[in-house]
Amino acid sequence: MVSGTTTAFGPHERRPELKALTGLRAVAAIAVVVSHLGVPKSLPEELAKIAHWGYIGVPLFFMLSGVVLGYNYPGLTFRQSRRTLKFYLARVARVMPLYWVVLIYCALFYTAVGHRQYPKAFLENIFAVQTWGGDLLAAQSRYNGPGWSIGAELFFYAVFPFVVPLVAAASRKWGRAP
Repeated sequence: MVSGTTTAFGPHERRPELKALTGLRAVAAIAVVVSHLGVPKSLPEELAKIAHWGYIGVPLFFMLSGVVLGYNYPGLTFRQSRRTLKFYLARVARVMPLYWVVLIYCALFYTAVGHRQYPKAFLENIFAVQTWGGDLLAAQSRYNGPGWSIGAELFFYAVFPFVVPLVAAASRKWGRAP
């Protein structure tokens, strides 16, 4: 526990869920899904406009997820190898199974309809690193277009244990201690 704080939770203890943020993350995720699926033509114009802007849920979801991760892992550093490995495994277990199911479905569908296959892009998609390079088609169009966000999310997870100590140090120096 950092001196000067009144939290009852140590750095390795589970904290209470932030239900308001969880709910807002759910709204952001639903908005993104609606913007991808589209809306019926019979929907009132005002609601259709709101649905069209649902993609704004992606950065909102990323920001809220960063807050939740910072709240749940305030002292995580890359030097804590076991704890960092557990963090990475928990993140992969949370997002990758459904992502892989959709990716395999897309690849099988493309094969069934005779769509051209892209082995390099497929491999990048399997490891969700398609957004880490410069090939925008691999990142957004081949196989699972919306999956680009999983690649971005994994990048954020990868750097998280390296950024937390920097933010904590900046907070101690220029702001309120974590």
